[in-house]
Amino acid sequence: PGRGPGAMTHALAETLRKDGIDLIYLRLGGAYRNPFIGSLSTLPRLKFPPRLSLQFDDFGNPDLPADCPQTARALRRLMAGSHSVSAVSRAVRDRVRRYWPAEPRRIHVVGNGVDLRRFGRRKKQRTSGPKPYILSIGRQARYKGMDLLIFAFAQIADQFAVDLVIAGPDAGKDYLHVLIRKLGLEKRVQFPGFTEHRELPALLRDAEFFALASRWDSFGIAALEAMAAGVAVIAPRVGGFVDYIEDGKTGRLFSPGDPGDLASAMRRLLLRPAEARSLGAAARE
Repeated sequence: PGRGPGAMTHALAETLRKDGIDLIYLRLGGAYRNPFIGSLSTLPRLKFPPRLSLQFDDFGNPDLPADCPQTARALRRLMAGSHSVSAVSRAVRDRVRRYWPAEPRRIHVVGNGVDLRRFGRRKKQRTSGPKPYILSIGRQARYKGMDLLIFAFAQIADQFAVDLVIAGPDAGKDYLHVLIRKLGLEKRVQFPGFTEHRELPALLRDAEFFALASRWDSFGIAALEAMAAGVAVIAPRVGGFVDYIEDGKTGRLFSPGDPGDLASAMRRLLLRPAEARSLGAAARE
């Protein structure tokens, strides 16, 4: 605290030299104010600079703080001096290219992965819970579109004996509870809260299918985990989802921001459980 950028740069250089660090892997969200980025951008001027590997992860997330011109310039210098630059999805890669159109470096797309051994194969019969449910997992930030998901569920709730389970932190923000009350879905939408990772496979495998309604998502690891569990996924045609979901073969994609289109996809899989099972099996493969 209280140390300027120069002192931070010197301390960082000393740490790298003392510990013999010759590679720095840096995951980046956005160009918001971050003095550490400015310090890193001076490292190429060192006598024996470490190699830099940059990965843009959540770049473009609307929940991130506003961009800072100084950080943006520092990131541009980092990109120019790095050994590799990657992005978690094609959507993020394209955003980075638009942000720094003059940057000639090739940006590789390196998506996230999951360990299939953690999830196993889906059982033919549900193993828990007295009532079928559609599952969604994620933060309840606006860009995650949980309100859109609830609107879509409201369009089919009277037609099927199925609940909607929304797991994740923030366990039902006030505006979502207000929306649920207005739609008369208090007994049909559940917020179990944060789910321990060890409990995730069973929660996924017992779902009828998995659904997300994100307005934006750099990758969407929760959907990939559902696919690893052999569960059919419905996701918007946005962000990283289009990189690993093939519409009609390994999942269903719908028009982003359109609860009606999402409701149609949900209705289809509830009416055609064999198709849901087929999509889930193909997704795991």
